[in-house]
Amino acid sequence: GIWSAVSALAMVAGPGLGGLLVDTVGWHSIFWVNVPLGVITLLMTLSSVKKDKTPARQPLDWPGLLLSITSIALLAYTLTHAHDGRWLSSERLLLLGLTALSFGLFWVFELRSPHPVIPLALLKNRRFIPVCITQTLVFFMSGGLFFILSLFLQHVQGYSATMTGLCFLPMNGAIIVASFASGWIAARLGWRFPILSGLVIVTVALLSLTRIGISTEYSEILWTLVLAGFGGGLTIPTLAATAMNSVLPSQEGIASALSSISIQLGGILGIAIQGALFSGRLTAALKQSLIGWNFPQALQTQILGDALQSLTTVPNNLPVPTEVLQQAIRDAFVSGLRSVLLLAALAVIVSIVFILFVPSKYRAST
Repeated sequence: GIWSAVSALAMVAGPGLGGLLVDTVGWHSIFWVNVPLGVITLLMTLSSVKKDKTPARQPLDWPGLLLSITSIALLAYTLTHAHDGRWLSSERLLLLGLTALSFGLFWVFELRSPHPVIPLALLKNRRFIPVCITQTLVFFMSGGLFFILSLFLQHVQGYSATMTGLCFLPMNGAIIVASFASGWIAARLGWRFPILSGLVIVTVALLSLTRIGISTEYSEILWTLVLAGFGGGLTIPTLAATAMNSVLPSQEGIASALSSISIQLGGILGIAIQGALFSGRLTAALKQSLIGWNFPQALQTQILGDALQSLTTVPNNLPVPTEVLQQAIRDAFVSGLRSVLLLAALAVIVSIVFILFVPSKYRAST
């Protein structure tokens, strides 16, 4: 709980400071600011973290390591560029084929390696794997959803990047409070209770947000965001603790790595898949309006492309007033946002099912 609460402090500072940097210096600055932070972290690690004195060290599985990186990178790149809907294009089919090939080679090498990146015994762990899948689904929900919510606040509601970051402070504050509470609750009621309670709370919050519209004020969704943050704060630290408590001490290193990978993979897939769903739904809804107004095909293509880049930029000399087109774009945006909210809620519901079937007591095997 303390670990997650400290991590959530960065979530509190990040959006506000990031928005301020975007508004004052430019969006490039959010990448450059990581350079001094990385140097400081490296120096703190070298001076504070003691070297592991474990006598036996396994050799590194270089083929498995490189193939796992290649597989995830190809998957992320393919899904991130899926918003155009051209799945049957030669480029997309080539990327999908390379992704499948790299995953296949990875498992072939893992099955034959004496020291695989992912030990087979860990894959048979009936608590660890479902918990990792649940972590993936939870961060799949949050990774794409809050990215698109930030766009809603900026492009539909007209908030600046700085104000958008500040809008998420109450939610992140709720994560901190719930993270501290999760350890206390788990110690008294067991690990399953805070996880399921948090997932149910998040589901209720997501379904509540589906009522959002272009005229919805921030004050109307504030407490829903706080509710979602509190549910996430109950769930995330307990999932991490449960994952680590379900393996043997000798497996803790790889278990920690796989747990972190499941979180990062969930975020990648969330932004990629939810982003593709959002842009597809926005495009379909807006195109329906453009066809109804008898816009020429070339003008439709231009407007659809511009709408995915900026909701405020529209061409001149349109067959309809500019205000009418901007209203249609905002309506299409909200339609895409609602689809993302439903998909996110479905991901959380699936994660609830996973947790319900995880054994209450489980002894890990070597």
